[in-house]
Amino acid sequence: MAHQPFFPAALLFAALAGSAGALADKGGKPAPGPEQRAADQAAALRDYLGRDMIFVTSPELERYLQDIAAKLLATREAPPPSPRFLVQSTDEFSVFTDTHGNIVVGSEVLRQVESEDELAAAISHELAHVIANHAQTKNVVQSLPFTVEAAQLVAVAVDNRTSKHAARPGELSSFAEDSLATTQAAGTAWSDLIAPAWNRKQEREADLAGVDMVRAAGYDPAAFSSLFARIDAAQAIRSERVENLRQGALAKAQSRKPADPSDKGDTLKASLKAGLETGALEAAFAGLANWGTDYDSPEQRSMAVLVHVQKTSTGRRDKTPRSPRFEAEVRAGPGGRLLAADRAALEVLAAMNGGQPGSADAAATGLLADPALLAASPHLNLAAGTWLDTVARKPAEAEQRAAAWSATDLAPRAAYLWQASYQVRKGDFANAMATLDLGAGRIGDRNLFLPQMIAVAKGSGDLARADELGMECSRAGAGLNMANVARLLDATGGGAGAQPTGVYGECVAALGYDPVQRREQALQTQPAAGQKQLNDFSKKLSDKLNKALGR
Repeated sequence: MAHQPFFPAALLFAALAGSAGALADKGGKPAPGPEQRAADQAAALRDYLGRDMIFVTSPELERYLQDIAAKLLATREAPPPSPRFLVQSTDEFSVFTDTHGNIVVGSEVLRQVESEDELAAAISHELAHVIANHAQTKNVVQSLPFTVEAAQLVAVAVDNRTSKHAARPGELSSFAEDSLATTQAAGTAWSDLIAPAWNRKQEREADLAGVDMVRAAGYDPAAFSSLFARIDAAQAIRSERVENLRQGALAKAQSRKPADPSDKGDTLKASLKAGLETGALEAAFAGLANWGTDYDSPEQRSMAVLVHVQKTSTGRRDKTPRSPRFEAEVRAGPGGRLLAADRAALEVLAAMNGGQPGSADAAATGLLADPALLAASPHLNLAAGTWLDTVARKPAEAEQRAAAWSATDLAPRAAYLWQASYQVRKGDFANAMATLDLGAGRIGDRNLFLPQMIAVAKGSGDLARADELGMECSRAGAGLNMANVARLLDATGGGAGAQPTGVYGECVAALGYDPVQRREQALQTQPAAGQKQLNDFSKKLSDKLNKALGR
């Protein structure tokens, strides 16, 4: 019941938030063609990069995973298109599928599985979810809305260090010192939050359908037993992280919620005044918090698989030799070397976050000693550059690592902020702005960069440009910032002191004033023109509210 006041805000935010759209469900629509499917997959990837999820560049590993998937799908009469595989750099055992045909495989999965049979079991389970259209039945509210406020909450929750000073909105000069080392952990937290939360019935269906594919493809279904144990351990860790984040969101929401709203029935107004984005966060977390409590135990899942195999067995065990590629692709060769380097990179960042940078020296110098490996998968530059900047005190070399990473297609938001931070330090504001523009274009969401763009424009002395960017931020988020909502809802003027929230709040803080408010004040000196614009603004916002609420 405590969550009810936030629900209207969650609906409103879900209806109007553009950046969450790439991960939204598409239930009821016909299957997209190849071109649309590729576009949807790319859009989902950009969403991941905006959330600072970090991906390994390895065509060899991706081909290997695709070959296993193709072998499994060939056992079906009408299989879906083969998925696209993305290998996420993470120390968590994590595999999930999205609604657009991407399967995200954590690099730790490839390090932990002991055979191709076990890897095929993991992939078959995700393919079974795809074939059963489980993702299409998910509640869209379970896709955590992606906002600057949400990103801040996640970053703070995973930051084990004590920052030397509180970062100011849009500040870039201390980005490497205060934010860089937590990028990887924040990306892992985001994958926790946006991975589908299947229910027990769906998991059982996927287990048995996966077993059927595994057996038909010639793999050993006994591999499911060890897979279930690994998944169960990972779920416990993930559930704890999600709950910790939910508690943070709840505390923040309650700090804004009026202790005793005068109008108990005006839940919409109370929710909006508590903070639109925080309310949406809490509603989303409320659906995610218990995601890991509705699963059978590993023993129950293994027994169900065994019973299924016994019931459906033909009495003849497939004698097909297992694929010999596992050792060559995952333990040796380029793929094996890259997975080992990725583990070293994760150890470097974990040491930095844990306040023991000295223990990362050997791993960091090992990474830097192999420039070919850094070039092969530029994500390794994050660990190498973090160590160079904060331990070795070689910012010029760290800047080279940042530039190498941000020049690639899989560069996340943090890579562009990182490179721009060095340019700001040197007073090269023009190139810093160009770097941020590049990142905004590649990721496809300028909102994620606008506070930093404003700070760069101010730093260069271009106050007119800073003001223009503030108004751009206003157009992107002003319709849903608390100051404007309060103006609309409080005819008596009670909301005059409301502060902007979310991305617009960050832009206002970076700019030093509220550009919308300043223009309103200027318009008041021209009553006729000013009143018309204010009336137009109120009408547009009112229409948005009514549409979102189905009126």
